[in-house]
Parts: sequence; structure tokens; C-alpha cells
Amino acid sequence: MESGKIFSPTIISFYSYKGGVGRSQLCANVASYLCHKKGKNVLLWDWDFEAPGLHFFFDKSNEDVTHTGTIEMFDNYCGSKRTNPDFSENDYEFLLADSIVPLAKGSTGKIGLIPGGNYNDDFVFKVNTFNWFEFYEILKGKNYIESLKKWVKTLGYDYILIDSRTGINDYSGICNLQIPDINMVVMAANKQNMLGCKRIIEQIRKSNYIAEGYRQPFIFPILSRINVNNPAYQEWSERFVAEFHDLLPILDNKIEDIFTKEIFRDFYLDKTLLEDVPSFSAGENLLINSKNQIFSRGSFISKYANIGDYIYNLSVSDNIGLSNQIDKEAWVNYAEQAEANEDKPKAAKAYYNAKECIKSVNLEPTVDALFEIGNENFLKEDHTQAILYYEKVISLKPNSFEALNKIGQAYKNKGDFDLAIENYRKCISIKPDYHYAYNKLGNMYREKGDFDLAIENYRKCISIKPDFHYSYNGLGKVYKEKSDFDLAIENFRKCISIKPDYHYAYNGLGKVYKEKSDFDLAIENFRKCISIKPDFHYAYNGLGNVYKEKGDFDSAIENYRKCISIKPDFHYPYKNLGNLYKEKGDFDLAIENFRKCISIKPDYHYPYESLRDVYKEKGDFDLAIENSRK
Repeated sequence: MESGKIFSPTIISFYSYKGGVGRSQLCANVASYLCHKKGKNVLLWDWDFEAPGLHFFFDKSNEDVTHTGTIEMFDNYCGSKRTNPDFSENDYEFLLADSIVPLAKGSTGKIGLIPGGNYNDDFVFKVNTFNWFEFYEILKGKNYIESLKKWVKTLGYDYILIDSRTGINDYSGICNLQIPDINMVVMAANKQNMLGCKRIIEQIRKSNYIAEGYRQPFIFPILSRINVNNPAYQEWSERFVAEFHDLLPILDNKIEDIFTKEIFRDFYLDKTLLEDVPSFSAGENLLINSKNQIFSRGSFISKYANIGDYIYNLSVSDNIGLSNQIDKEAWVNYAEQAEANEDKPKAAKAYYNAKECIKSVNLEPTVDALFEIGNENFLKEDHTQAILYYEKVISLKPNSFEALNKIGQAYKNKGDFDLAIENYRKCISIKPDYHYAYNKLGNMYREKGDFDLAIENYRKCISIKPDFHYSYNGLGKVYKEKSDFDLAIENFRKCISIKPDYHYAYNGLGKVYKEKSDFDLAIENFRKCISIKPDFHYAYNGLGNVYKEKGDFDSAIENYRKCISIKPDFHYPYKNLGNLYKEKGDFDLAIENFRKCISIKPDYHYPYESLRDVYKEKGDFDLAIENSRK
């Protein structure tokens, strides 16, 4: 079995050292939450043989549970094994499907129950006389349990929740070590509970199932039956944190060890503490029973929901997601506490987590914080400052190919292609299989007009990562510039085959087909581009060019103006409108659009030449000469 991976369905064991701590109520309500709020199928499995009672939470009586249950399965297996020692546990037929007691049904999920046994038969006698040592040690019960575990995961349930027996007994190891993927350990605020739960947790963590990688020690310690306004709460909560906070990084591997105790205290305990609420503690209360049920944040019911969410998150991502709930205020508070304790590294890390990277590097420059500041400046288009911070990253971590790649991008954005290429090549020298850098080099050489080197680098990128669609798009652009339209089309289509919604490739195809004078296919591809990204102004400009070539000036004007409405500072459609109006002989509108183009991009020579020609046509030679000189 792969270490660290929970395989669906997920089995969760609910354990408590002593009774009366709300273990069964937690088990039942988590089941109900997963069913009603998450739409999951949940199987409850009652292993509390001395005091079974999960069915009571769902308004079922003992008379309703007349099905064969767990103790009968074990009893029958032992009988078969005693009679025939060669009997294989794999040959044993487990419960029939109709032996599962239906308890509840949600809009999409359901809850079923495998009872401890038939409560109206000689259940107590079977439990009291069952020989656990014989079962497990002599009759190969361990192998049988493995088969049972596989069987229960074939029943069509997403989660199997075991209500385990209290104390340390003959079968607590089965419930808590061998069968579950996750352990829920519930305890009240007293020495007996905490020491007993600490003992079972240590058994789980040191078990062969953990050591041999069959499962991870995903263990949820749950403190219950004490109120925050209880004078003793501070003492017991601190003891709880001290004893069990080290379990948290296993549940959420994004939580750093240096902050584990604080986060366990301020977030985990706050969200999972099951306070002593008399109206809920008395009786069997199922508090979550509807998909549309709303409960306030921090309420008693919300704690069940939080625990249900953590189980759900852990089963789908190997992470409970608590780290995502830590807000900036908390991180700043941790940073200030660390500063007060003169712990600069911890304070710097907390400020970094709070996105206060300047404060972080002022205390202790780190690669992560410097890189983040570089990224912030990069996004603000302050590329000079971005380069400065990326270079600081390299001073701390000379082999940071990521920083060299970002420096290359920054120089590219500054228009210094040679320095961009230099840094991309340095990046590749450190990490020769970094395909992104080859793609960026391809882009640089394409921009410089060195098409052979562009093709070489795009193909190198593809050789490393054959499904990297960007490089096929880049090749399409290069071959278009080389007027090798067939290869351009081939590469744009390859790009689209990898990523069908990549609108840039359709835009590129539109341009190629326009150059080939295949106006229908050009229009088809520009429109496909727009259907994927309706605000892509380049495609409207391209459509305008196609319609102008076709002589459909009205459609051309419509698309140029649509382009301008999306991107008013895009100078090309103004130039194109100027040319169109010039062809129509509407010199005033031509002049107006050429001048608008110049106002956006004063160093663009083309509209000056066009204005020269328009003024010459109008006989205004002075203005013609002025624009010619301009």
C-alpha cells in the first residue's frame, strides 16, 4: 500500500478511553453531516459490544435491529475454522446486504448500520463468551480482519465509521490499529481520559501498520465535555495542547512545526472542542439532519460540521485544510509574539505567512520572502526592482533556476532580449530539463527574428514535454512569419489537439488563413477564438482585416469598433480604420483615426506615412510634408 495515501472508501474509528464523553454522539452526527451536507453514503459499524446504541440516534429500537451483526460474523468464522483448520478466511461469506440496517436517507446520500449483533437474540451471551485471544492468535483472526476490511469497502459506502469500545481491551487494537484509515480519539478533561487516550495513540503510532507503511497515523484528538468558561478550562486546554499538538502536522502537512502549538491551540481546538451543553449531552441527539440546515459559526453543532469537513478533506486530499483557515491577523500576532521573544527566524516566517514580506526580510532575509517581493514588483511591472530581489534570491541560493527564469522574464518585459536570453541559458545550465526556459528562449528568438534558433528551442521544449501546447503555438507563429503556412497550420492544430480551448491558437490559424486568402476559414477560426474568449480584442481586429480584404467594409468597421470597445488603447484598429476610410475616400474620418493611432503610440511610423498620403490626396501639401518629415 502506498504510504500516506488514504484509499476510498475511508474507514474512521471513534474511540474513547472512558464512556460518557460524547463519542457515539460525535460518530452519529458526523455520519449525518457527511450524508446530508456532503451527499455521501455512510456506513456505521457498531463495535461497542458491551453498550451498543448507534441505532438510538436514528429513532431505532433494539427490536428494529434483528439482523445478524459483527459478533455473529466472528462467531461463525471461529466455528468454521475450528471444524476445518484449512478453512480460508477468503472463502468465508460475510453478511448479506439485507443485514445492513437502513438508518437515514439524504437527498443523495444514505446511512446504514452494521450492528454489533442481533440484539434480540443471545447477544450478551455471545459477547461475554467470545474468545478474542483464540480468534486473533490461534484462528488467524488477523487475516480474517483484513478480508473483512476489504469486504466492507466493497459495499458502496464512501465512509465507514466505527464506534469502538472504551478502555484498553482484547479488540481495541483491531478497531484502532488494523482496520481504520483515520482515528478519532475523544476525551474529557481529566487524568484518566487523557492518559488512557495518550496510551492508545502511542500504540497506534508505534504499530506495525504505521511502521510498515500500510497507513499513516492520521489521528484526531478531540477534547469534550468542558466549557471555555469553566475555571479549569485553561489548565486542561493547556494540558491537551501540550500532549497532543504534535499530531497536527500529520493531519495538515502545510503547518510548519514551529507554529504547531499555537495553531493547534488557536484554531484546531477552537474548531473541534465539544463543550458540555446539557441540552445536547442528555439523550441521543442527532443535530444535523438536513441538507439545507444552517448553523452559526462557532456553535456546538458547527464543531461536528468542522470535524466532518476535516475527515472529508483528508479523504480527498491527504490534508484537513486547517492551514487555509489561518488569517493574516493570526500570523501577524504570531510574528509579534516571536519578536517579543527575540525569535527572529520565527517572526520572519510568520510575517512571510502574513504576506508582510518586507517586514520578514528586514528581520531575516529568506529565499521565499525575497522571491515573493520580486513577484510583487514583477506584477506591478516594476521590473528593475523585481530583478533586484530575484538577484538577492540567487545570492542566498545560487542554483535557483526559478529566480533566473523570472529575471529572464523581467528583462524580456524591459525589452532587453539579450539579457533575457542570457538568464534563460543560465537557468537551463542549472536545470537542463526545465522546458519552460526553452519555450521562453523560443519566444525571445522569435521576437528577434532569429527563426531557426526559435524553432530549435521550441522543439527542445517539446522533446522534454511533448504535451506542452505553448511551444506548438510558438512554432505556428514562427512558421507563419516564415510564410510556411502549411507547417504553421500543422503546429497550431497540434496545439489545439492538446488544449482545445486555447484561443490564441485559433487566432493564429485565423491570421494564417487570412494570409492564404482563405477568408472563410479565417473567419471561422477568429470566431472560434471569440467563442472561447469573447473579450479577446485581437480576434476582432483580425476579423476586421479579413472583412476589409473581402470588401465588406461595414463588417470590417463593426469588428474594428468592437475591438476598440474592448481595448480603447489598442492602436492597430485605429490605423486599420484609417486605411479603410482612406480607401472609401472619406479623408476626414481617415485623418481622425490615424491621429488617434498616433495619440496612443506616437513613435509608430505607419500612420504618419498614411497621413502624408491622405493630405497629398487632399492637396494639403504643407501637412503632407510635415507628416512625411515626422
